Amino acid sequence: MQSLRRTLVVGTTTGMVFVLCLVGILLFVTVRATVLNQFDQALADKAVLVADSVEQRPRGIVFEPDDLNMDEFRSPGGTSYLQLLLSDGSTLFRSASLQGTALSMVSTDADSLTFSTVRLPEGRSGREVSLTFTPKVDDDERELTRKEASHRDRVTLALARDTAPVAAVLSRLETVLWGFGLGAIFVSAMILQVIIGKVLRPLDKVAAAINRIDPKDLSARIKEGNVPKELQPVVDRLNELLDRLDAAFDRERTFSADVAHELRTPLAGLRSTLEVTMTRARSSVEYEITLRECLAITTQMQAMVDNLLTLARIDSGEMQVNPEEIPLNDLINAVAKPSLPEFAARGLQVQWNLTSHLAVHSDPTLLTLVIRNLLDNALAYTNEGGWVRVESCEHGDAVGLRVSNSGSMVHEDQVDHLFERFWRADVARSTADLHCGLGLALVRRIGSLLGCSVEAHSSCGAEFTLRFLIPKQFPEEGIRPS
Repeated sequence: MQSLRRTLVVGTTTGMVFVLCLVGILLFVTVRATVLNQFDQALADKAVLVADSVEQRPRGIVFEPDDLNMDEFRSPGGTSYLQLLLSDGSTLFRSASLQGTALSMVSTDADSLTFSTVRLPEGRSGREVSLTFTPKVDDDERELTRKEASHRDRVTLALARDTAPVAAVLSRLETVLWGFGLGAIFVSAMILQVIIGKVLRPLDKVAAAINRIDPKDLSARIKEGNVPKELQPVVDRLNELLDRLDAAFDRERTFSADVAHELRTPLAGLRSTLEVTMTRARSSVEYEITLRECLAITTQMQAMVDNLLTLARIDSGEMQVNPEEIPLNDLINAVAKPSLPEFAARGLQVQWNLTSHLAVHSDPTLLTLVIRNLLDNALAYTNEGGWVRVESCEHGDAVGLRVSNSGSMVHEDQVDHLFERFWRADVARSTADLHCGLGLALVRRIGSLLGCSVEAHSSCGAEFTLRFLIPKQFPEEGIRPS
C-alpha cells in the first residue's frame, strides 16, 4: 500500500530537484557565457592594441619590438601567444612563448575578429582571436607614392591565451553549485518531512478516531473540532455514513423483531388450531372448517412474505420496471373484483367515482400491487357497516387515485408512521388494531420507483384518505432495462 506521506515527500523532493537542477544549469550556462565573453573581449582588446602597433613604411611593415615583446609573450611555455603573418605566408612576428611552434591562424575577413577554441602548443586548451588588417601609415614619414599606397601589404594576426584560469573558475562554480544544490535538497527534504508530517497529523487523528469506533455501538461520531477545512468534507461524509449505518442497523434490529413477532402470531394460531383439532376425532365438516382456518392463516403469512420479498427486491435495485399504456379504470375494476365479496361480507358500502377514459404509462404489475394494497387497507380498517370510496380524476400531467374509508382510528400526528414497516399505534402490541403492516410501506416504495407520490390524511373517528398520484408519462430516467 502506497504511503501518502512518502508520496508527498518523494514527489515534492523530485520536483524540487528538477527545479534546482534546471536553475543550476541555466545559472552555470549564463555565468560560463559571461566569463567567456569577457575573456574573448579581453583577447579582442589586446589584438586591436597589437594591430595598432604595426605600421606601414616605405621600407616595409615595421613595429616596435617593445610593443610586441610584452612579458606575457616573452615567457616560454607561458599563457599568451602571438603570431603575425604577411599575406605571402611569411612570419612577421612570433612570440617567445610559442617556442618555435605556430598557431592555427584561422582565416578571417578583412578587419573582422574571429574567435575559436584551439589546442595550444603544449596541448592545453585555449581561445584564439584572428584579425586580418592593413597596417596604418606613419604620419611622421613621407607620404607613400600612389604606387606604394596601392601595394600596401596585409597582415594576419593570431592571439591566443590559455583558458585554464577560466576553466578553474567554472570548475569551482560547478562544485559550489553542486554542493549548495545537494545541501539544499537534503535540508529541504528534512523540512518537507517535518511539514508534511505536521500537515497529515489531523488525518492520523481522524483515522485513530475511526479506529476507536466500536462496531457494536455506531452512535459515536468523529469530532469536528480543529479539523482542517480540506478534511471537513471527509469528516462530514463519514459522520453521515455512520448516521445512515446506525439507522440501518436500528431498522434491521427493529425489522427482525417485527418479522419474528408478526410470524409468531399466525404460526401460534395455526399450531393451536391444529392441536385443538387433534385432541379428538372429529367429523369431516369440522376438519374442513379447521383446514379453511389454517388456509386463511397461511394465506396471510404468504401475503406478508410476498410483500417482504417485493420490498427487498426494490431496496436492492433488482426490481425491473416495464412501463406500458394502462387504462386505469379497467385495472382498478380488475383488481377490486376478487375483493367485492369480502366488502359485502363486512357490510361495507363501496362508492365508485371513476373518471372514464383515464390512461397512464406505468408498470401494470407494480401498479396492481399498489391498488390491491390500498383496497386491502380500506377493507381491513373500515368500521363494520361503514363505507369505502374509490375515486380517480385527472390532475394536469398526472392521474390521481384516492381511496377513502370511514371509521378511522389514526390520529393526524400518526399519519407519517403509517408508511413505516410493521408500525403499530399500540407500541406494546397488545392489540391488532391500527396495525398497518407492510402494505402502505410497499405502496410508498413502489410509488418512489414509479415516479409517483402518495400521501395520507386522517381525522380520528371519521374519515381516512390515501391519495396516490400517477404521472401520465413514465419518467424515462427511472426505466430499468428488463
